[in-house]
Amino acid sequence: MELYLDSADIKEIEEAFQLGFLTGLTTTPTFMHREGITDVDAIMLKLSKMVPILQVEALGENAEEIVKEAKRLVKIGLPKDTTVFKILVFLSPSLHFGFVQYKEGRTLNIRCLQISSFLREWLERKKSQKS
Repeated sequence: MELYLDSADIKEIEEAFQLGFLTGLTTTPTFMHREGITDVDAIMLKLSKMVPILQVEALGENAEEIVKEAKRLVKIGLPKDTTVFKILVFLSPSLHFGFVQYKEGRTLNIRCLQISSFLREWLERKKSQKS
């Protein structure tokens, strides 16, 4: 079993990893903004040096934007072998991104959180677009 801390609080992260049983950290730019962090790139780089595995989201409105953002994050210095990109399985841009990343040999964290409500909303939008 692997245990990941889900946080953007630097003090909490430092204290939790001193316990010695966490596999890695999962975080998002949204969490970072809530913590008052404005330089997300700098914090992600710092975190990538603090934890064994860092799981992050590459955000974008479509597949091309998500892929572009992931490549940008790798270019700023996130290590390929210890950075995992999280994707939401039910968003088609994320699925495309996941396929591209898989082909490039990256590790992925595919999430299905709250899929029923998101899927219901997506289906309703698709239905209304056909009308």
